[in-house]
Amino acid sequence: MANRIVVIPDDGIPESDKAELRARFGTDACRWCGGLHQRECPRVKKIIFNPSDERQVREVEFWAEWDRSTVLWPEDVL
Repeated sequence: MANRIVVIPDDGIPESDKAELRARFGTDACRWCGGLHQRECPRVKKIIFNPSDERQVREVEFWAEWDRSTVLWPEDVL
């Protein structure tokens, strides 16, 4: 169920979903912010890839201030 979109209701994450989400942090957590989010990492401003190997990251630039509200954190599913 990796990369499944998680919709969090206003009253919080249902207990039935927390175990699955905890497991996803072990495999799907973002390498740049450590959380789970639907799209590109809101912390990353720019990524430059190695021209000879597009899978290899050469440089990453981060925003000094960034919106953390769109990220699900490990402590949110304890």
